[in-house]
Amino acid sequence: MTTSHNKVTFSQLLKRPACLLAYGFGSGLSPKAPGTMGTLVALPIYWLIQDVGLLSYLLITVVAFIAGIWICQQAVNWLEKDDPSAVVWDEIVGYLVTMIA
Repeated sequence: MTTSHNKVTFSQLLKRPACLLAYGFGSGLSPKAPGTMGTLVALPIYWLIQDVGLLSYLLITVVAFIAGIWICQQAVNWLEKDDPSAVVWDEIVGYLVTMIA
């Protein structure tokens, strides 16, 4: 089923765990500023992992980055659209990278 011309719903995302992650747990469904909503999702993730130690933090961030390649590709394949704005995993990982400093 192609979703390129259909509106994606949260219930559809629940059936596709990789797409749910790509959509930032649904934050990418926001009609305005989905990237900003994705960054807001990154805040509690950062708060949860900020005290794990630098090496552990870096490992989590690198794993999220590498996994994100596959996660985002699953969403792109499902949507049949290159670089959809609703895919906000890159904003989440980007925030974690920014907070290394």
